[in-house]
Amino acid sequence: MWPGNGPFRHLPPWERPGWLYGPGSCWTLGYWGRATTPPPVAPGVTDVQVLQRQKEIIEAQLESLRTALADIEKKLRELSEE
Repeated sequence: MWPGNGPFRHLPPWERPGWLYGPGSCWTLGYWGRATTPPPVAPGVTDVQVLQRQKEIIEAQLESLRTALADIEKKLRELSEE
C-alpha cells in the first residue's frame, strides 16, 4: 500500500489519475468512489457532452502518444544504422 486515502491508494502516486490528469480528475473521469451523488456539472451540460469531451481529450492524448512513438522509432532506426 502506498500512503494516502481514497480509491487509488493501491497505486503509487505517479500512476493515480490526479497525477496524470490533474487535481480533481477523479471526478471528471467518473471515479467518485463512495459518493452518493455525482459531482456538480455546469448548468445545461449533459452527460453526452461530458462523454464527448472526454473522448476528444483521450483522442488527443492518443495522437500525442502516436507522434512520440513515431519519433522514438525514428531515433531507434537512426541509432541502429550507426
